[in-house]
Amino acid sequence: MRIRYVGSDGRTRIAEITRVKFMHDGWTTRDKRNEVDEDIKGPLVVVYQPSGKGGKRLIMLAPDEFDMNAAKIHLLEKGWLDLSSCQMKVESFY
Repeated sequence: MRIRYVGSDGRTRIAEITRVKFMHDGWTTRDKRNEVDEDIKGPLVVVYQPSGKGGKRLIMLAPDEFDMNAAKIHLLEKGWLDLSSCQMKVESFY
């Protein structure tokens, strides 16, 4: 799978990914404590990007007009997703 996104430096990137979490209601008590960033509120998209020494986790804030159900279907059918409308909040290595 591939995504298009705008990094925290403002540059557009195309990346191979392994999984995506669409979180309509933001963080919940069921989420792993090491993943939660309590400063971020609202609907989120969390993307995991593989790397040679682990990987990279991207946490993006989804705008109100972002249709998560349509995004899921598009990703499954086409194999790619444009997340450039989502605001990058955190890029971290794991």
